Amino acid sequence: MGSVLIYLYIVYVKHLLPLIILFLLFQSCSKDSCGCSFALGRYVGQLMMNDEKQVDEIRVKAKLPNECATYLGKTIDIKLQQYMDGVKFGDEMSDKLEMDLDIITTINAGKINEYNSSWFLTRVGCD
Repeated sequence: MGSVLIYLYIVYVKHLLPLIILFLLFQSCSKDSCGCSFALGRYVGQLMMNDEKQVDEIRVKAKLPNECATYLGKTIDIKLQQYMDGVKFGDEMSDKLEMDLDIITTINAGKINEYNSSWFLTRVGCD
């Protein structure tokens, strides 16, 4: 009976241990590569566009390799999308954004759809 238990233990650990190690590696990699990933929204009122449609919200998103605080005062590359009445309007565009204290504070608060200054967070973290 003892040898059967030892045999089952060896077989079980032999197959389970690599899976555990693989899981831990993927978990640590995702944490390390996440950095500063976010999406912010900002209500801009009613902006008139060329075809007379009105844009009322702009959302920006970025995936940066380092902690958010390291980008304070720097200009970063973002993707920008305009919205009209909650629906995407036009194509996504590339743009630049200066990471000021209000933006960093909003991201670090981590509270989705809660205003901090004129920005609100729509997504934070790795997706």
